[in-house]
Amino acid sequence: MALRDDGVAELLGYEARGSAIGRVWDFGDVTPSASIPESHFFATLNQNGNPCIGKVAWSNIHNAPIHETFEANLIGGTGQRTAFPVLFDTYEHGTIKHVAFSPSSPTPTSINETTHKLFIVTSTGSLQLWDHDVLQWVREEALATVQTATVIELPPTREEVLGGVGAGGTRESFWNKIVRQVKDIKNPPHYIVHFVTRFVTGSYASPSSPISLASSVPSTFTIPHFVPPHFPDALAALHDTFSFHQLLITSTAHGKIFALDTSTGAIVWSRILGLGWARQVGGRIVPVKAVVVRSVETGTEECVPEARKEIALITQRVADDTLVDTVVFHFDPLTGEDIKTVTSTDGEIESARINVKGANGRWLSPLEGVDAIAGPLIDVFVVPDSKDTIGTLDEFLQVSPRRVTIVMYSSKPAPQVRLYPDTPDTRASLTELAPKIHLALRAGTQVLGHQLGLNDELSFFHVAFPTWGVSFGEEEEVTSIIRSSHKHRDVASVGRVKGDRTTLYKYLNSHLIVVISAPSRGSSSSCGLHVVDTVKGTVLYHVSLPAIDEKCDIKAVLDENWLVYSYYDDSNEVGGAKGYRVVSVEMYEGYGPDQKISSSDITSYSNKTIEFSVYEQAFAMPHRVTAIATTSTKFGVSTKDIIVTKTAFIPFHDVC
Repeated sequence: MALRDDGVAELLGYEARGSAIGRVWDFGDVTPSASIPESHFFATLNQNGNPCIGKVAWSNIHNAPIHETFEANLIGGTGQRTAFPVLFDTYEHGTIKHVAFSPSSPTPTSINETTHKLFIVTSTGSLQLWDHDVLQWVREEALATVQTATVIELPPTREEVLGGVGAGGTRESFWNKIVRQVKDIKNPPHYIVHFVTRFVTGSYASPSSPISLASSVPSTFTIPHFVPPHFPDALAALHDTFSFHQLLITSTAHGKIFALDTSTGAIVWSRILGLGWARQVGGRIVPVKAVVVRSVETGTEECVPEARKEIALITQRVADDTLVDTVVFHFDPLTGEDIKTVTSTDGEIESARINVKGANGRWLSPLEGVDAIAGPLIDVFVVPDSKDTIGTLDEFLQVSPRRVTIVMYSSKPAPQVRLYPDTPDTRASLTELAPKIHLALRAGTQVLGHQLGLNDELSFFHVAFPTWGVSFGEEEEVTSIIRSSHKHRDVASVGRVKGDRTTLYKYLNSHLIVVISAPSRGSSSSCGLHVVDTVKGTVLYHVSLPAIDEKCDIKAVLDENWLVYSYYDDSNEVGGAKGYRVVSVEMYEGYGPDQKISSSDITSYSNKTIEFSVYEQAFAMPHRVTAIATTSTKFGVSTKDIIVTKTAFIPFHDVC
């Protein structure tokens, strides 16, 4: 195979006797351009030992890849060319990156050997096997590179949505409600038998029953006009009796998002993340964090408000020309529909949504985002304004909020905050709450605390300025900062009653973070785990842990007053044993039972914030811990558990 100066790909051949090299075949111009992607070549030998050289390249005429193969006949000095389009779904699987080929058999012995077989690897991590032009199977290997994962509860049933609201948005009387419910009964004999069976045997929907977003609701089903407008499309995904069915929204390193059925693992929908302007030069999308936000919509004044959950995915777009931008993708987790908004120059909100589906129900365009920062992202946080405002920091430490507000920091000398979308309402909300926001950022061997301020004369954006700094030693470098899981959530239980009827009251400080430090290269120091108050930088808890080969394999989670962390203990002390450990740390107010300091109400500048006691327990684990997380319920009433995953991929729970 040779490429000429004019871009034509030629097959060259010569005889073993030393004859001159001559042209055997050419595949035409294969020069990549903005409209024609790179061609992929492959070669192998068929069962007769003759070479088979092929090419797969995109064709704008057929709007599909063309599989072209040349099979040489060495004995006869001839060759055979075959070409056919492959019905590859580029909107679903991106572009072709690699190709492998198995030629057809000239004397087939079975059906499976009669046609060409093509193995394709796509830009979204999909593996596909094609038998001639028929797709045999697909494996979404991108799911092995999940970067963020979010669980979304399915919407309520029709009766729960209406909540006793009658036609026209007016409240129903008791008897009108009874009449409506009787009319709504479908197939009364079957309903009565099913109700009696369920009541007597307790047989409900199985957790493993699959979700169907397309067929769960009859096609003739109509929604009253007073139900919030997003429900006609999303109502097909109804939750079951005990909410076993949920959606797991994942974003992958291959620039694709998936919605998975948590009961069966089946893919409910998927969509590619668009590159925006970087489509012209190439690039990739790196997911950073997914934030669940709420969009409150109502019907009439009498209708009960319904909160729709949306997802704002904060990512970084790394272009092939080395430029890095922060991009926000805002979409409906039930359908993958683009619901982002952009702000015009006059401050008005405009729609910039691209939602086009084909006849098969699949998207005909990627999910495009909003360029939030012309630069890298430093941190993301949620503004405590009860509006699910997200804050993101760019490398200049500038902040920006929104109703779904994203605050971003950049790397200019004065860190600033930016908004998505940037409206007077979100700016006013951030200005009001800025004094209550305390941030902690890594800075080599230090953790620096920041607050937000606004100087109208110097900048239109809020700026993050340092307020304190904590150093953990010249030989220890800060590797990660872990925020508390219970922040902005209600606390159902504020204490624990002991056997002697005394009470331990939880130390509830919403400003706590966990800082993990590791020894610098060539250092002999140990790893460190620190609990720090982000308001004034006080280190409230500290423990030194052994470093293995100068690395710190520490996993930790902090929820309310409960800290759980894991590490590897290589102690050689008498009576000790090497192995993995999981440690539970509980913090309670005062220095003993029945002592209260009202930690959830006092300011972090009070001297009483250091008046607490610590209770620790250690447990041996047979395998390395890969992740730790805490359970949570809607109202926080249920007992909390810690979920631990280990290298054998078998999760444990109820650690403490």
